[in-house]
Amino acid sequence: MLSGKDYIRYSRQIMLDDVGEEGQEKLSSATALIIGLGGLGCPAAQYLAAAGIGKLILVDDDKVEQTNLHRQILYSESQVGMPKVDAAKESLNRLNASIEIDVRKQRATNVTLPEMVKDASIILDCSDNLETRLDINQAAFSAKKLLIIGAAIRLEAQVISFDFSKDTAGCYACLMQHTDEEAFDCSTAGVLGPVLGIAASMQALSTIKAITGSGFITNIWQCFDGRQQKWLSIAHRGVPNCPICAGHQNGS
Repeated sequence: MLSGKDYIRYSRQIMLDDVGEEGQEKLSSATALIIGLGGLGCPAAQYLAAAGIGKLILVDDDKVEQTNLHRQILYSESQVGMPKVDAAKESLNRLNASIEIDVRKQRATNVTLPEMVKDASIILDCSDNLETRLDINQAAFSAKKLLIIGAAIRLEAQVISFDFSKDTAGCYACLMQHTDEEAFDCSTAGVLGPVLGIAASMQALSTIKAITGSGFITNIWQCFDGRQQKWLSIAHRGVPNCPICAGHQNGS
């Protein structure tokens, strides 16, 4: 049940038909698992904490570095050298002390992920490498969870969501069969901070919509070109030979 303080704090989103009192209560009861606290995970976590999500589970095994600060906006110069999960929790507690924050100083792998995902209402993949994304996809699929994936490099961003609680029409593993994703990361190819913020904001928005029941868009690969400032949306229906989801496509 919302308190008087909650009504005041979240009044601007409670007044929306897409959220309302019921939606705000759903947010306060939800748990979001954020894997990766870099340029995607930082703004996504800020927006979800500010929106009043009940619990955040933050996963990262890295420390804050000077080179992170231009895009990982949860961190300050005084936090360089701190574990990212601890620095993030410190900053998020200042933003909203009423939410619960659970930190996991570990890497997301096919061994650790099953335990991570089991208590989450929804999973945000904010990781920065293909191997981890594929492991998260497998864990989310096996646990029948909602998964929202973000990625960004240079001036390009991508977002896609899946609802594995239902019969799926595809997953991240078979999406990658349609692409020629190169083994680039921010340390080798560079990235502009606001582009990461755009992808992360879309992840946070999708999370709020999914939790409040205001229209969770799945299986649409959304690609943003920061040079032209244009979006391209592509429907993803899965591939018949996908090792993860082929047997579940179209309710089969």
